[in-house]
Amino acid sequence: MRKILSILVMSLLSQSAFAHSDLVATLMAGLIHPLSGWDHILAMALVGMLMVHYPMRQRLLLPLTFVAAFLLALVLGSINALPLLNLSMINSGILWSVMLLGSLLVWQMSLAKSLPKFFPKLLTKLLTKSLPKSLPIPYCLMFLSVFGFFHGAAHAIELEVQTNVTLGLMLATIGLHLAGYLVASFTQHQYQWITRSFAWLASLVGLLGLFGLAF
Repeated sequence: MRKILSILVMSLLSQSAFAHSDLVATLMAGLIHPLSGWDHILAMALVGMLMVHYPMRQRLLLPLTFVAAFLLALVLGSINALPLLNLSMINSGILWSVMLLGSLLVWQMSLAKSLPKFFPKLLTKLLTKSLPKSLPIPYCLMFLSVFGFFHGAAHAIELEVQTNVTLGLMLATIGLHLAGYLVASFTQHQYQWITRSFAWLASLVGLLGLFGLAF
């Protein structure tokens, strides 16, 4: 009888250990996956950087909108219900998101100051007079919801979506938003060129990616 009980206890313990290690593995898979691609890192960091350029009461709306759309795509992907999207379309959407988020950040940081010195002065004046100083928050949120959906759809296709994987993806996404926000906050006044250079670099990389020239 004792032998039977000991065998049962050992069996339960081994199953529990296996389940625990499996949970950790799936959580880590979700955490690491967004960090494995430059396009995901750039886009999510740019969302955090954009937060600095909106009023304090509106800032949280940016990451919340992105994450909500991201999560919606994951849920739809888990039940094979992504509407008419293939991997090629999703990858193009992600590259567009990197380019446009970088361009939007350049715009938000004062377009006249952000444009290179070799840019024609007449065109600079035309752009600064014809465009508003910043993108209104409803339009910004609309763009972020589309971009977040594309990023979530990519992860849904590349990974087997489980609860722990989803949690890991959410944590990694929020972490990248926070990192971008902190960098933009610390460089907002004295070292603004760092954020501006990052925005230009992201736009360029996204553009090159659309032409198949980025790695």
